[in-house]
Amino acid sequence: MSNGTVKILAGCPGRPGMRMPSGAYAYPGSLPEFISGLEKSGITHTVEHSQDEIELIYPKGGEVWVPILSLGSDVLMNIGSGLLTSLLWDLIRSKGEVEGETLRLQWSVTNSDGSKRELKIDGPPQEVISAVEAEIQNMIT
Repeated sequence: MSNGTVKILAGCPGRPGMRMPSGAYAYPGSLPEFISGLEKSGITHTVEHSQDEIELIYPKGGEVWVPILSLGSDVLMNIGSGLLTSLLWDLIRSKGEVEGETLRLQWSVTNSDGSKRELKIDGPPQEVISAVEAEIQNMIT
């Protein structure tokens, strides 16, 4: 992974690397929309597996799963929390109702010294996004 790239990893929050009985790698159903948001924002990204190795899975009602991300702290410094949280809100709003939804995400951030920080948060969208904003600010300051 280049330091300026967001890498999207296989699995769903809480189940990294998840594979389906067919052998395909599981990715959240929000993957195409999330990728579209990254591209519209000019954020360089890669997906761990090719499209023919992927099977999209969808959570039960009331949940929004964000793709598992691995990125460098320099990416966070360059794009800041506003753009990432905007992408999260877009995913939530695409489902319609925000009230009663649970947002689940799992991200790994690699610092310039090679150390990693895991961000795994589940909860109501506003609380998760506020926690993401705070965590990103802690990471980049």
